Amino acid sequence: MCTKLPNWGNEYILHIGDSGYVTLQSFIAGEKFYNRDTDELNTIKFTNVYFKEFIKDNKTEQIIL
Repeated sequence: MCTKLPNWGNEYILHIGDSGYVTLQSFIAGEKFYNRDTDELNTIKFTNVYFKEFIKDNKTEQIIL
């Protein structure tokens, strides 16, 4: 399970049956990160795995063996 933060941008329209890949980023409590909205270094408060991006699989070919 991962969390999608509302201020990380990139709206995704997903439909049932969509296939693709998810990119994730994990943080450990106490690590620092750059907040581009406030131009400051902030400290991660909780250890968690965060959703970054969904890359749709645009394969339309089917391989029959």
